[in-house]
Amino acid sequence: MRYPVASNVAATTLGDAARLVLPARRLLSRSRIQQVASARDDEGRDSAIRRWSSELLQALGVRLKLGGLPHVDPRRPYLVLSLHEGLLDVPLLLQLPVPMTFVARADLAAERPMDRILQAGRPILINPEAPSALRVVLREAERAQVQGRSVAMFPQGTVLGVETSFQRGALAVARRLDLPVLPVVIAGSHRIWEHPFSPVVRTGQRVHMEVLAPRRVATADEYRALEREMKRRAIASRWASPRRYLPERDGYWDGYRFAIDPDYAALDGQVARHRREAAADRAARATRTV
Repeated sequence: MRYPVASNVAATTLGDAARLVLPARRLLSRSRIQQVASARDDEGRDSAIRRWSSELLQALGVRLKLGGLPHVDPRRPYLVLSLHEGLLDVPLLLQLPVPMTFVARADLAAERPMDRILQAGRPILINPEAPSALRVVLREAERAQVQGRSVAMFPQGTVLGVETSFQRGALAVARRLDLPVLPVVIAGSHRIWEHPFSPVVRTGQRVHMEVLAPRRVATADEYRALEREMKRRAIASRWASPRRYLPERDGYWDGYRFAIDPDYAALDGQVARHRREAAADRAARATRTV
């Protein structure tokens, strides 16, 4: 049974629902989000949204194990590349002591409560399936860099699971900005809020977030080595398990841009077969309507 808490948010127990209703109303209210968004300058807005994120994680009772924080120099900008499991990854990353501009899907701006949260954070909004997406990211990321801000990207471009492959857009940004890459491994955040698979939210979940040493990433080989290292650390975590992609449970998300890491050959083949069959089915239907 599910107990509604807020728009697109529901609890599986009456106890969780009771614990979350009041914090949800307070933290997701239009007035609270406008308070964050109306800060006088970027520094004030960064401070306000970091406080808001900490309050959100506290309300959810997140049991965060954070490692590698000494790797972060608050005085310099980075290209922050993080594994991606869910929308709560953003408040988690905001625990890092650097001002960040996030890259996010534009269609999230049409969903509540994400529309209000995005309004406060002022991210770079893109449609990853559009040919212009990379051009928009490069232009806006350079603008953020000039302002001394770090740019945060989720190179998988999806929350399906650890088996999804890093896309090349983040590598192009790393090359263009010539910023040190700050890798962040996240495991367990998918258990907090299951959106977009379901509205279920849970309290008291374990999350492991580990910041790795910053490094330059300029070649495809370096990028691939980084991807493997980050996923290996997520899978090895003893505090929280990463999300795994099961098409039978999660669907194939036709029309959305994602790829399967070739290290997972069986899953890669399964998704490729589905896409071939789906393309053949579309072609057959188009022929019948001519």
